[in-house]
Amino acid sequence: MSEALTHTQLLAFERQITELLVQLQQEERELLAGVIQMQPVFCEVGEVKDGLAGNLAMQMSACRAALARISAGEYGYCDTCGEVIELNHLMADPAICSCVRCRRADSRVLAAVM
Repeated sequence: MSEALTHTQLLAFERQITELLVQLQQEERELLAGVIQMQPVFCEVGEVKDGLAGNLAMQMSACRAALARISAGEYGYCDTCGEVIELNHLMADPAICSCVRCRRADSRVLAAVM
C-alpha cells in the first residue's frame, strides 16, 4: 500500500498546481483575445475555440479542486474509495482525484454505457 504524502511533497504539489493554474489562465486570456492561432481541419474556427475554452475550463477546475483538497488535507487520496493515490500517478497528473483502480472501474462503466 502506498504511503501518504509528506508535508514537503504536498508543498511541492501545491506549487506545481498553482503554477499550472496560472499558465492555464494565461492561455485562456490569450485564447479569448485571439492571440492563440487555430488551424481547424474538420470543423469551424469557432468550434475549435469553444473546444479549447472548454478544455481549459475543465483543467482549471481540476486544479482548483486539487488546491481545495490540499487545503482540506484530502489531497492524494481517491475521491471514490479513499485510498492513497500512488505518487507516480500524482506526478503524472497533479490534479488527479482518483486512484487507478477507480479510474479503471469508471472507464469500464462508461464503455458499457456507450
